[in-house]
Amino acid sequence: MTPQQLCRHIICLLHAPVCVYDRAGNSIAVYEDYGEQPNLLQADPAFCRQLLDMARADAPLLYAEGDTILYGIVQGGTEIYLVGPCCLSPDTAQAARQLQRSHGLDPARPYHVSAVPLTLLAHMVLMLSETVSGVSMDMNQLLRLSFCDEQMLADINRRIQQAMYDNQEQSTLHNPYQQELREQGSIRAGDLELLRASLQEVYVGKVGRMSADPLHQAKYNAVVVITLASRSAIEGGLQPELAFSMSDVFIRQVDEVRNEAAVIACMRQAEMEYCEAVHALSAATAGHPLVAACKSLVMQRLHAKLEVQELARALGVTPKHLSATFSRQTGIKLKDYIIREKLHAAKLRLIYSDDSYDDIAYAYGFSSQSHFGREFKKWEGMTPGQFRRQYGQKES
Repeated sequence: MTPQQLCRHIICLLHAPVCVYDRAGNSIAVYEDYGEQPNLLQADPAFCRQLLDMARADAPLLYAEGDTILYGIVQGGTEIYLVGPCCLSPDTAQAARQLQRSHGLDPARPYHVSAVPLTLLAHMVLMLSETVSGVSMDMNQLLRLSFCDEQMLADINRRIQQAMYDNQEQSTLHNPYQQELREQGSIRAGDLELLRASLQEVYVGKVGRMSADPLHQAKYNAVVVITLASRSAIEGGLQPELAFSMSDVFIRQVDEVRNEAAVIACMRQAEMEYCEAVHALSAATAGHPLVAACKSLVMQRLHAKLEVQELARALGVTPKHLSATFSRQTGIKLKDYIIREKLHAAKLRLIYSDDSYDDIAYAYGFSSQSHFGREFKKWEGMTPGQFRRQYGQKES
């Protein structure tokens, strides 16, 4: 693929311009899909020159303008490619206004900046670099090279040393590592009593200071604790997809609350939920890897029309052996377990979404809405409509 062809693909994917210059700063080519709007780099030659001066022959770079605007900088031989601007925020209107003010663009003329995921922009820049210069690296290398300069690393090391010195001078200790091990170990074991006991321990020391703002401090700590709890639960046998989904929901909840007490309550509730999930799993599957593997497979294929024969074939056993083992160890027939898990997922959709009953039915492998309704009423004692009216999330 030629550099010209790749630039055309980039603008189709990013909807952001690619401007090509020689090393003296003369424009060679411009690839863009918003031809009616002003070109930012042409409107602000000083800023364009700033980006060009950052170009390196040995590596591509990203440049951040403010909090949400990124540019890619790639040098290939005597040519320099500038990709962007791209916006990492969905609020592209605000970003466009910011760019108009910063670069002297006419506010009366429409200006658009595209919302682009960081990973997509980074990989496009890496692909362009490999094509025009032969320089190959991964995304993590690109980010470190672009944003972790020697001055930053030196400053981080200085601050670490200063923090160590201050803590020694003030006899300040962090929370004990052994207490943390007991806390996470109780989640890993699904031991609710041990978890409660570990959370009530009185010790010398405190959680490290991550922010001067108490609310931010509480939120950062909650994210750390929930993340650790999710990994401990996975080690205890909880399915990774379920553990990660729980983590996503709890961290979003932490992000939404507006007082320190609510953050701490949400954090502790997350730990209890993980511990209870592992406890329930351990009670049903301890010592029986076939049952655990079967449950994992059911979770992975929850959206399909699952049959016992299909699961048995995937697990390398006979349907009779799988059904008998599952029923003996869990106290529930495998067919019933599959339906129960599908209905559990469907209930969440009924509570938290406006999806139609048809969409929910087909999303979880029921043959029709009526089939979904029959099974739902059989297990829940009410219709999906009645359930949604009673438990569905109400708009405030």
